[in-house]
Amino acid sequence: MLSVLASAEEQAASVEANLAAIQAHYATEVFDRDGIRFCFSGLKWRVLNGAVLAHLDQPKAEGRIAETLAWFRERSVPWRWIVGPLSAPPDLGTRLVGAGMRAASDHPGMVLRLDRMRDEPPDLAGLEVREVVDETDFGGWADVQRDTWGLSAESDAAWRSAHLRLGFGRELPLRNYVAELDGKPVGGAAVFFAEGVAGIYNVAVIPEARGKGIGREVTLAALRDARELGFSLSTLGSSDLGLPVYLRIGYEEVCRIRVYVVD
Repeated sequence: MLSVLASAEEQAASVEANLAAIQAHYATEVFDRDGIRFCFSGLKWRVLNGAVLAHLDQPKAEGRIAETLAWFRERSVPWRWIVGPLSAPPDLGTRLVGAGMRAASDHPGMVLRLDRMRDEPPDLAGLEVREVVDETDFGGWADVQRDTWGLSAESDAAWRSAHLRLGFGRELPLRNYVAELDGKPVGGAAVFFAEGVAGIYNVAVIPEARGKGIGREVTLAALRDARELGFSLSTLGSSDLGLPVYLRIGYEEVCRIRVYVVD
């Protein structure tokens, strides 16, 4: 596990490394080719297919980018290219745009020392957070994801399929959490244990339940479990909406994570 004594560079690298690991976790085919890791799930949502951890020699970069675009095009799946502090060359993002990809997001990669986590549960009657342990719990979690992000029927089906084939259980590296308010699923999150850190993902709260501390509490539930397992650091990539929540918990920005897609 990565220590709290890890350097700033190591902490930044762990953000991208954990993200690349969860991309591979969702995939059914993972391989490295000429400085790029390919992750292919066969499912029709770009979050579930991607190119990660690219480390390309500058003279060969354009050729490798073109080959990667062609590889995914032949498989007819939506996908993404994730660029972070481990990716090279430094102008990779510019080269991807030049090759026809679109910059979809640019958000802070963040790290939290779990011994400094500000654990402030909301004072909200009727709120219950628990780990997803079966398909019933998962149904509520998946409904929250769909309603929060406005997923299409195709993306929703792909997201559910990806998780159902991975299964549930505390021995697995990916754990999901559902928040219910008065018995109704209203929030969700996940934690992924890999590369020596606990990565937080898929934090979601349905629009009508926002502003009550639910996103913070479902994130804290995952972080408490990570701390109990002996993890020292947590990573995440923050959306604009989630940034105030994560700063309040104690996360700090250590890098930028950029995502490029093909429309």
